[in-house]
Amino acid sequence: MTEKTTPRLSTFDVAVILLILMLFAYVASFYILSRKGIRQAEAEGVLGYDFLDDAWSIKSDSRERLLEVVYLPLIKIDALMASGRQPTDQPPAYYMTSDVQFYSSTNP
Repeated sequence: MTEKTTPRLSTFDVAVILLILMLFAYVASFYILSRKGIRQAEAEGVLGYDFLDDAWSIKSDSRERLLEVVYLPLIKIDALMASGRQPTDQPPAYYMTSDVQFYSSTNP
């Protein structure tokens, strides 16, 4: 009699499964963060949105810009096909009110 062997996943199969899971996590995290920002922007009556709530500090602004770079392909697709919105390109109001040197050093 022949014994039945259980099929094993090859290295390629495992790599494809991991790639699909990572892609799903990438798209899902963008969707969650962007929709939260869009809801907040609609409530405030502004067109652009932010991924993070605490956009009032320098540290969170750098994280915001990092997320914009990471999610750039999805931002463009979403703006063209779904929401019509993009993240705001203006610095947070924190810079406008308390850090005069920020503007004087970046805008000659």
